[in-house]
Amino acid sequence: MPQMTHHTGILPEWLRVAWIVALCVVALLHTGHMWAMNGRRRYWHAGHVLMALGMVYMYLPHRVQPVPAALAMALFGTATVLAVVVALVLWSRDRTVDLLWLLIAVEMSVMAYMFVPAAAQVVAIRYGLAAYLAGVGALWVLGRWDRHYLAGPGAALESTRRASPALRLSLATMAAGMSYMLVFA
Repeated sequence: MPQMTHHTGILPEWLRVAWIVALCVVALLHTGHMWAMNGRRRYWHAGHVLMALGMVYMYLPHRVQPVPAALAMALFGTATVLAVVVALVLWSRDRTVDLLWLLIAVEMSVMAYMFVPAAAQVVAIRYGLAAYLAGVGALWVLGRWDRHYLAGPGAALESTRRASPALRLSLATMAAGMSYMLVFA
């Protein structure tokens, strides 16, 4: 039996179901964006589909979690490395830092950390990551990441243009789901 690393058993059932539904909606939204877009945005949204499904998995009852924690850590660790590589390639090509790829790299590493056995985790790190994610979510809600999302090749960036409210809410929901699990699960 795989070693469980998160303890969602303390959550009320209604809250567990609410997080699962919310994160499934996030996964569906990003799946739609993934298929509608091309290039690096497609892969950026694919990363969010992976994270949303990983969070859904963590919110499931332990009895239906067959994936070993080591495999999940390897998956999200690999995704972290890939996101860093993309950020470095974009920097070497464009000589600009793509903050969204650095952001997703950090988020993927947090996902990997969440699969580390609870006994091996440091509480201060968990709370620090939760605070960081809460801040990231707040910045999405406030539209502070819009200019980074809308920038890129072929983007006609106007000062009034914003990421869609659904996209911003989905990213804030993902950050909140991760933050909540780090603190309360």
